[in-house]
Amino acid sequence: MLSGDQGKIDQSSSVYSSKGLDLQKEKGSSLRRQFGSGVMLPEVSALSACFLHDAAAVQLWRSDVCSRCVLVLDKDGAWFHNGRMNTFGRRIYHNLGEFLTDLWMIASHRKEIRTLMQGRIISPGFRERLMLVVTQVNRCRYCSYAHAREALAKGVSQQEIEALGKGMFETSPSEEVPALLYAQHWAETDGDPETTVRDQVVARYGTHAVALIDLALRMIRAGNLSGNTFDYLLYRISFGQWGAGK
Repeated sequence: MLSGDQGKIDQSSSVYSSKGLDLQKEKGSSLRRQFGSGVMLPEVSALSACFLHDAAAVQLWRSDVCSRCVLVLDKDGAWFHNGRMNTFGRRIYHNLGEFLTDLWMIASHRKEIRTLMQGRIISPGFRERLMLVVTQVNRCRYCSYAHAREALAKGVSQQEIEALGKGMFETSPSEEVPALLYAQHWAETDGDPETTVRDQVVARYGTHAVALIDLALRMIRAGNLSGNTFDYLLYRISFGQWGAGK
């Protein structure tokens, strides 16, 4: 994987496949990985997750966007996000401020929430697809169950729900796929999507519709991370025996 003066690295001990993910084929923005020794690996596509032999010595960032870390897992299941280690393995609220920020951003748009839930601009099925996409990224077991049931009630097929649960959109309405990809990107960047990506979605769906999409994503993120944080507390007090179910 290395060339020129980038040095050499033992791939067998330093990089592990992540449940069959092909690092060169994973979709998303390009990333550059830098090890503590300064060894640079070539840019590869954005990873939802990758296993690294010594994740503590690794920094991962979007080289063409910002210094925002995505998600890194080591072979023992510990993950690093924005420099923080979490052996639990799912996104959580790290402090009360993070939770209150999401809560305020939702509460300050009560009128828009009514519009969203009435389905006048974003259909109920579309809304549930968006929420399932974010839930798939954040891996909240409570929201996965609840919104799968809600999606069925709103006319989304079981086949499509299962596909969305795997991060695949082949069975989703073609006109909604760009928004679903945006929702996936939004969740992977913790609600801070790249401006150029959002601009493209606005150009396709319009400012008002995208504002409602963002609101739906924020609402489900709050639910996801609240559920995961509750599980994390169970995980901590039980020394890893409770709360780890996916």
